[in-house]
Amino acid sequence: MHDEIKFARSIATPSLLLLTGGGYLLPLLGVNMGLDALDHFDASYVSKVCGGMATPSRNILERVVLGAGFNLFTGNVKVGGH
Repeated sequence: MHDEIKFARSIATPSLLLLTGGGYLLPLLGVNMGLDALDHFDASYVSKVCGGMATPSRNILERVVLGAGFNLFTGNVKVGGH
C-alpha cells in the first residue's frame, strides 16, 4: 500500500498537474491530503499493534493540514512527502 501511495504522490500528481495545466490543483491537493492521512493512520495502527502508542486522530489531522499548507505555499506538489 505504501508503494502505491508514494507512486501517486511522486509521479502521478505532478504529471496530472502538468497535463491539466494546473486546473486540477485543488482536487489533487485533496486526494494527496487523503493519501497522507491514510499513511499516517496506517503508521499509527502499526505502532499500536507493535506495542507502541497510537497517534491521536487530531494530531494526524494537524500534520496533514500543516503539511499540505506548507507544500502548497512552497510550490511542492507532493503533499506530505515522507
